[in-house]
Amino acid sequence: MRHRNRTADRRRGPRARTGTLPDTEAALAVPDATVDPVRLVAATALAAERAGAEIRTGTAVTDVLVEDGRAVGVELDGGERIGAEVVVNAAGAWGEQVAALAGVPLDMTPSRGAMTVVGDALVSGVVNRCRPKSSGDIVVPCGDACILGTTDVEVDDPDDFAVDDREVALLFEELTPAVPALADAAVDHTYWGVRPLYEPDADGDSVGFSRTFSLLDHAERDDRPGFVSVVGGKLTTHRAMAEAAADLVCDRLGVAADCVTADEPLPDADEATARYGLSDLLTGTRRASRR
Repeated sequence: MRHRNRTADRRRGPRARTGTLPDTEAALAVPDATVDPVRLVAATALAAERAGAEIRTGTAVTDVLVEDGRAVGVELDGGERIGAEVVVNAAGAWGEQVAALAGVPLDMTPSRGAMTVVGDALVSGVVNRCRPKSSGDIVVPCGDACILGTTDVEVDDPDDFAVDDREVALLFEELTPAVPALADAAVDHTYWGVRPLYEPDADGDSVGFSRTFSLLDHAERDDRPGFVSVVGGKLTTHRAMAEAAADLVCDRLGVAADCVTADEPLPDADEATARYGLSDLLTGTRRASRR
């Protein structure tokens, strides 16, 4: 981490036409990056398939099969049943609903967040407001656009929640002091996502909830062997979450093997998005996420 003065910040940060940053006292330069979530998910799925997994897209789990108190598989829409020695609940914001199918309680706190895309590349690097976590903290470059984020509002149902255009105005209000060119920027579009927050001792606003993840062995927690949940977390922890869950499953199955995903590169993302019919979700370099 490097401390930078205001002059250096203007050279590196919001491009020259954004003007000066009169209220900036200091800036910190840290390693950062952006990622395309569609390409990442597709490449991860293709890597799993090549390792022996069967990928089902557009398929819902309608039940977790339980026999003699043990999870033994899942039922899919259409009635197909798939047996399993261990069922892993990695359903993100829908983790509570999947756990309920297995008859175990899991209190998630879904949290809605707005992301607004501005159709102009106003910054050359990620710009964060250096303050306690709050709404409107970050501007992320994304090809010929940039993304403003985000807000944090608890919701009851990750499938059915209201959106509020006032959150878009809030993002501009909070971030324009850091990137003055936003005052004249036009909104391209806004999208909302739902965070899969899990806080065992929840107390207070979800803004303060940890973004770490939890691995729950329901054999120990709820006397439901054969069922595991991995909850919470965020995109930057997804590989660590997968490794922790896979290690636990291997332990339960008596498999002695080291996880190699930290060292194995993912397959070509273009090939992966085409294979799973996701190419139409991409809009050049504009689709990106940093959550």
